[in-house]
Amino acid sequence: MQITATKRSELSTGFATCHRYQVYGLRLTSNIPLPQLQASTVGEGVGENVGEQNVSFEYVPNADGSGLVDSSAQLVKRFPTTLGDDLALYRQAEEVVLRWEGRYDFSISSDGRTVRCQSMPGQDVAGVRATLYGAILSYVLHVKGTANLHASAVVTPRGALGFMADPGTGKSTLAAACAKAGQPLLTDDLLALEERPEGFIAFPGFASVSLSNLSLGGLFQNRTGMGPTPTGDGKRRLVVDGRWARFADTPVPLRGLIVLRRGSARAPTSMERLPRLEAFRSLLDHTNCMSILSIDLLRRQMKFLARLANEIPVWDLSFPTGFTRLEGLVEEVLLATESVA
Repeated sequence: MQITATKRSELSTGFATCHRYQVYGLRLTSNIPLPQLQASTVGEGVGENVGEQNVSFEYVPNADGSGLVDSSAQLVKRFPTTLGDDLALYRQAEEVVLRWEGRYDFSISSDGRTVRCQSMPGQDVAGVRATLYGAILSYVLHVKGTANLHASAVVTPRGALGFMADPGTGKSTLAAACAKAGQPLLTDDLLALEERPEGFIAFPGFASVSLSNLSLGGLFQNRTGMGPTPTGDGKRRLVVDGRWARFADTPVPLRGLIVLRRGSARAPTSMERLPRLEAFRSLLDHTNCMSILSIDLLRRQMKFLARLANEIPVWDLSFPTGFTRLEGLVEEVLLATESVA
């Protein structure tokens, strides 16, 4: 199923007109269009509240730069981000505020049901959307009790297969290569997981993948008409629209997770299952929003990861650099994960 046109209707969210989507197992309503997210309709419940919005998002440009931090706010921590600006975490009343200095504020209610954003003067709404899709919804998922990892994933015949790695190692590239080879893309960069009686379930993200220009060139020598758009972090976002790959738009059982480590160009591919303790440590290392989680949220995530490491295989994959060996790597990965019980 491909992304459909945005559905609109008046809902009881306080917005005159709402755009409705489903992503990461959430029903999301917004007062602005959110391109790339999968449209949702009333009555097609995804997540914990069938027929209702799980999260409402409101975006308001801020002309005077005052932001959402009020006089009662307490600064919890401040730290630099990979984009070069500072991120500050505030607590006030029944919400937290995440402030990217000079760019925008996001407030998240204590129950995770309401997200507001005000951008600073001169900021592009594209950056707001990118932050919402990533860090903000990751934090919302943690608040609402849904574990999530910094991982990309595809769907194999035996279930979802996730790729975890340090930034720039190639998890999105490997996911795109698997999708190109016929395994539908499930998510890129954020993998939402839930434990159910039948096992661990992985939720779809949205139908695009973020790739460097080098990866785009290595995967697609002819990109005519593909139209990848800049993401703001030096990469380009390529839509999965059925022309080169398919998107999996429904939750699927989790088959396994792979931790990627890049070797030399001449190194052989090496893949082995991690012992449970090492698997747990790797899952913790790739937990989204680790630095801003409260003790209670972090404790809940760790308990979930301990159960996950006990039940789901986690492999360590060392692979050679270079796109000439990427097709063979995809075949080796899929074969190895299919053949292990």
